[in-house]
Amino acid sequence: LSPTETYRSNGTFGPELWDPTAIAMDQRHHLWVVTRTGRQIEIVKPDGTPATFSPIHTGLNVDFDQEPLEPISALSFCPPNVMCVSSGSSQRIYRYDAATGAPLPSIELSFQPSGLACDKMGHIFALENGSSRWHVLSYLGIEMLGSPLGIEHTAEDIAVLHDGSRVFISDRSTNGVQCWRGAIEGYRVRYWQESDLPAVDVGWARIASSRSDYVYVPHSQRGAITIFNRSGKPVEYLLGGQPGLNAPRDIAVSATGDSLYVIESTGSGPTHILQWIKKDL
Repeated sequence: LSPTETYRSNGTFGPELWDPTAIAMDQRHHLWVVTRTGRQIEIVKPDGTPATFSPIHTGLNVDFDQEPLEPISALSFCPPNVMCVSSGSSQRIYRYDAATGAPLPSIELSFQPSGLACDKMGHIFALENGSSRWHVLSYLGIEMLGSPLGIEHTAEDIAVLHDGSRVFISDRSTNGVQCWRGAIEGYRVRYWQESDLPAVDVGWARIASSRSDYVYVPHSQRGAITIFNRSGKPVEYLLGGQPGLNAPRDIAVSATGDSLYVIESTGSGPTHILQWIKKDL
């Protein structure tokens, strides 16, 4: 995002959705949206129409048995071609072939995951449900040496830079965003906590990062979104729009960073994805 660029509201995108709670984009620019208050995943193609394998209601456990996902906590695209999904009622991460929606064997865990994020190497960063402790797993689900990390707060979501060098956690205990810096060295992780991002009133919103290493923080209580660069400096604020930002809940970023897709906290009822596109000032 150069000094001469910003994002402008581009109206709504895709079909009407009921009670969306989380959103992510895969490698083919399909949007995966948790709807029906966590009871299903709807997949929207780049032209705004539903994918042929949408919606998804079940996942595979390690015994290859199908089981319901409800309630779905979060989802994150894991390179090169897997969508990872967490469910608040189980100690596993469900996985899907992002191109076909076909369920893959789940990853069994020793904790209940909530927020999920992945770096460019396919490492999975998973929050513990009801905590701000976080785990780092290999692409195959093996926990890294030095994991878990974190402090005894309550967190909502987790995001990671594309190269895994920084981890961001929306902290419900402080209503802010934790920042951790470090690296993955072989099968060992080394991270330390830095100063929080200068973000307040994050509320119940989820956070996201882009391949260009920008971090997007919705402020659900303020009707705004702050964009930070990889160093934690705010570079843009998104407000208003048509339809306007009221209580942004989650955001998905296109691979090029040219488009943003925002879902709002609606309580109960139908709504649409809000689209913002990059433009010159």
